[in-house]
Amino acid sequence: MAEPSNHVQGDSSLVEQQASARKNRLMTEDGRFKGMENHLVELGGLDDTRAELQAAINVTLERLVSENEALKLARAEEVSAVEEDNRVLKEKVEECMRK
Repeated sequence: MAEPSNHVQGDSSLVEQQASARKNRLMTEDGRFKGMENHLVELGGLDDTRAELQAAINVTLERLVSENEALKLARAEEVSAVEEDNRVLKEKVEECMRK
């Protein structure tokens, strides 16, 4: 009769081990789930960060376009002034050549 009680104790120990293993797996899966949940929250935050970065890029781009246009106008005025100076100098050279 000692054997059946050892068998029952062995079964009980096996059931406890299996229960412990299941508990560990559940805890591991719960940890993974919480980790995924945290990543999803972080990704939601990344959307906000992306929007902020995009807004900053857009503002910078607008400033650069505006600055570029201003530089083009300034350059065009400089070229026009140089062309006018050249015209005046040519007239003076032609006048000197006639004398």
